[in-house]
Amino acid sequence: MGECAPAAAAPTTAKTSVWWDIDKCAVPRGRCDPHRIAHNLIAALAAAGCAGPVSIAAYGDAARVPPPVLAALSATGICLNHVPAGIYG
Repeated sequence: MGECAPAAAAPTTAKTSVWWDIDKCAVPRGRCDPHRIAHNLIAALAAAGCAGPVSIAAYGDAARVPPPVLAALSATGICLNHVPAGIYG
């Protein structure tokens, strides 16, 4: 992930949109609490100087995402946009 602003600059308050390919970058099984993903992404952006509002959208085949992960994403405000496997690469 690149930096949002130079270290010496004031934090930016621009809106940040995260587009997440959940098929190619899945939630690690057993090593990551899916309920913490949104918090961790927002904290990482804030640490990089991005202090504005953040929206997170996941894209991928919903049939390949375990039901507990789907529930956690939904509960934390991450919208999963269903893209059937094989449609794009």
